[in-house]
Amino acid sequence: MGKMDSLKRRAVTWHLALSLLLSIVLTAWLLLHWFPAPFSFAAGALTGLVIVVSVDMCLGPMLTLLLIHSKKSLRENIVDGIVVATLQVSALGYGLWQVSLARPAAVVFWQDSFYLVKAFDYQERYGKQPDLSKLSSEPVPVIYARYPLLLSELEQLERDIKAGIVPFENKALYRNVVEGLAEIRKSPLDIKILLKKYPQLQLQLDALAETNAQKKFIYSRLHSDYGIYLLVLAEDARLLGLLQVPDEPAQ
Repeated sequence: MGKMDSLKRRAVTWHLALSLLLSIVLTAWLLLHWFPAPFSFAAGALTGLVIVVSVDMCLGPMLTLLLIHSKKSLRENIVDGIVVATLQVSALGYGLWQVSLARPAAVVFWQDSFYLVKAFDYQERYGKQPDLSKLSSEPVPVIYARYPLLLSELEQLERDIKAGIVPFENKALYRNVVEGLAEIRKSPLDIKILLKKYPQLQLQLDALAETNAQKKFIYSRLHSDYGIYLLVLAEDARLLGLLQVPDEPAQ
């Protein structure tokens, strides 16, 4: 195997170093803003990060390895460098756009469970993500979807369902989660049975209690594309954590 061209070696080394730095910054930013705790796994952040980091770390440096060479003129190497940078930025931008659609946009309680709604779901329904800041101050809004009380509201709900809008994505039903606390407390989830079946969850609950100085919790089930989670709320409806229930597939 021949010795690598010196210019090529320097270019690939610098490109790898810059790509690694960019990957670290992007990973930190995504986890802080698009997939904040405790939604990193429930929203599939790992999959998204693998895609973004793989593109950033592999595509650009590989193209640099193939194209840059000291036998080429300065002009040719500059043109090749611009082409490599353009392709890498374009691929990275597309990857980030795809990941942005998968980011958690809201956690909505409907009837007896919470549902994780992605940005893509709102984009598909309404063309944009609704502003839910007036209903929740959480980084990922925690929302209560109220069952219709009036006949006219019920008829509208039926029309929306026929149009393909599932209730937990129907922003017309959204209320502050505090309004639904009584209903959330009636959730059919039996925490004693769950802990008996999965005793390892007790250790995670103990850690939550110690971290948040809480003794009483409100428990509910959270449905996600990546599985079933135990959603833990404080008595004042603050979201404290999500615990994945082992061996429970997505529904």
